[in-house]
Amino acid sequence: MSYPIQGVNPLQESAREWQKIQVAVLGFVGVCGLMSAGKKAYRPVWVQDLGAISALAALVLALMAVLIVASVAQPITLRPISAPTASRRLTGGIVVTLVAVGLTALAALSWWWPQGDGSAPPSAPLLAVTTNVGPICGTLLESGPGTMDLETEGKHVTVPLSRLKSIEVADKC
Repeated sequence: MSYPIQGVNPLQESAREWQKIQVAVLGFVGVCGLMSAGKKAYRPVWVQDLGAISALAALVLALMAVLIVASVAQPITLRPISAPTASRRLTGGIVVTLVAVGLTALAALSWWWPQGDGSAPPSAPLLAVTTNVGPICGTLLESGPGTMDLETEGKHVTVPLSRLKSIEVADKC
């Protein structure tokens, strides 16, 4: 049974209400984009890529959903649309809208990745150590009771503290 979607029609009224929700979804995508604009991101590259791809996909899907639902809410065809066709279009538009919301949420979650200050993690200090045997320069690995472990030129060296004459922090070895 075909009937023109004109006047007061429950499918058309529902589609018009869904259009309001879709405008909110598009607004949310835009606000999320504005909130992240200009921020320096110290996130792994894969997280940045995932967020960007999901935000772009959400925008494209939201625009498609608006067009699908608009074909039911504001039809511009001269031929009447059957109720089953209008129902399928409306259902499809709603599903695409919900997928866009999910992708937007994924993009927003990627922006909440724990942020650091952008600096590299502190490295172990270089130490110039003088013992009664001679000088050693290397990175401090650990120190224990009576010993200090250094890495120098890829080798692990244990220095007994009883043989220490001096210790200085060095810029380079």
